[in-house]
Amino acid sequence: MKKFLLFFIMLCLWVGKAQAQFAGGNGTVGNPYLISTPQQLALLGTGNAIDLYFKLMNDIDMDGYLTTMSGWTPFTLYKRHLDGANFTIRNFYSNQDSDEVGLFSTIELGSVKNLRITIKAGEKVRGQKRVGAIAGYAHNGSYISNCYAEGNVEAGDDKVGGIVGEISNTTIEKCKTQTRVRNSGINLQGIGGIVGSAFNSCLISECVSDGVLFTNFTSYVGGIVGTCSFTQVQNSYFKGTHITPFGSPNSELYYFGGIAGSATNSVFLNCYASATIPPYPFQIAGGVLAHSTNISTCTFTGCFWDSTTTGVSTSLGGTPLTFAQTQTPSTFTNAGWDFATIWHAHPTYFDNRPFLRNECYELT
Repeated sequence: MKKFLLFFIMLCLWVGKAQAQFAGGNGTVGNPYLISTPQQLALLGTGNAIDLYFKLMNDIDMDGYLTTMSGWTPFTLYKRHLDGANFTIRNFYSNQDSDEVGLFSTIELGSVKNLRITIKAGEKVRGQKRVGAIAGYAHNGSYISNCYAEGNVEAGDDKVGGIVGEISNTTIEKCKTQTRVRNSGINLQGIGGIVGSAFNSCLISECVSDGVLFTNFTSYVGGIVGTCSFTQVQNSYFKGTHITPFGSPNSELYYFGGIAGSATNSVFLNCYASATIPPYPFQIAGGVLAHSTNISTCTFTGCFWDSTTTGVSTSLGGTPLTFAQTQTPSTFTNAGWDFATIWHAHPTYFDNRPFLRNECYELT
């Protein structure tokens, strides 16, 4: 009883202090703490209170606030929820020699939605393992929706993605990246436009990657996800400009897939890839999927790749299309794609090829 009373008193003290430090709100779902400055953004990682809600009031420019070489110090978002309200965190960067690096180091039982992050020109979000613009690692029922990342994201060792480095039991939906994702080390097992590695009951839905993926040495690289198991990837596509090794290729194989580099026990539904994939030495490329230790555990429904644009003729799953076929909506609607609420095609955008309605509202 005494321990509970002490915890309650500490919680009340933190809430009272927080109300004075934020721009408004009381931390409830109906009246979230309001954030308008970098200093208030950093408060998300303070205190022990849980089930708190936060919301941005405006764009937040980190220029002038981040002045050291290491930049932003990531922290865990545990049972807390951030609504970016479609505002942007600008000039962001975090240069760490540790694992789990991003705006948040980890997200557990928490959520981030409606947030845009642009990484400062000449800077990066960099760590060792599990690196992403939004978070290094998200797990245990976390949820990330309608987020956007732009800029350089780099891992020195393993698992790097434009949005999150690695996820487990997590949903990521309606996210877009225009990032340059790369590794600077060896034997990096997961590089993805959205997620580096996904395992254990994950869903990646309605996401698009329009960035550049660099790799070096033995790696699994995917336009959407680098490696995945027990994961469903649906209604997502990769339209990055090209994939190229970072540094000189060596004699070890690396795998690139238009959607996933490597997968087992996973479902791919209504996905496609339309990117330039140069035929580098020691690269094994797949239009949708490049590698699997047990392909019989994966299913592919309504998945395609543009064999004209990618230059890739084979894949462990999916169907090749010519560029002209990708410009014909019936190619996709005949495969069960939803052009009423999820997909769209327009002659003035993306050459009349399918794109997601959540990325270009003015054309829908």
